[in-house]
Amino acid sequence: MELLGLSWSCIDFDRRVIAVRRQLTRGSKESVARLIDLKTRGARRDVVLFPELAVLLRGHRRAAFRRGLAREEDFVFTTRDGTALNHRNLAQRGLTKAADRAGLNVEGQPRLTLHDLRHTFGSHLVRQGADVVTVSRQMGHVRPSITLDIYAHEFASVQHRDSIEAHLTEAFGGIIAPMGSA
Repeated sequence: MELLGLSWSCIDFDRRVIAVRRQLTRGSKESVARLIDLKTRGARRDVVLFPELAVLLRGHRRAAFRRGLAREEDFVFTTRDGTALNHRNLAQRGLTKAADRAGLNVEGQPRLTLHDLRHTFGSHLVRQGADVVTVSRQMGHVRPSITLDIYAHEFASVQHRDSIEAHLTEAFGGIIAPMGSA
């Protein structure tokens, strides 16, 4: 719901961050989706804007501008007429179809969800060597202990890999010469 609540004012292309400050409620036939404050103070954060994503978002903004939907207060992800996307529509018509086409949804297994994408982001941060506080802040967790509860297996895997690498380097370092250096 944080994703659906993003407006163009939340994206700072110069600083390369996405400011997560609000979220969209789940609308229904009875009530229109609306922006609300985040659930916790830890959820308020600046998420790193990767260069590749910045390129895609700039292109998306140009297209939105042509449709008259790129004012600072406009949502980043909208229906064709500029209204907020419905969570269910995004999940079923967007993510599910894309995941099916990419072969990520396998018969007999749970379908890929938006939360899975969030968890994948956190897992990749850990695997790339980010410390628990950095991962916690990027994920919007109130405390790093929450991050450890969720990603302990990832941190353990990275630590195990690094430990083995260090032991192998200590035991065998320097005895294998690179090709062409003899």
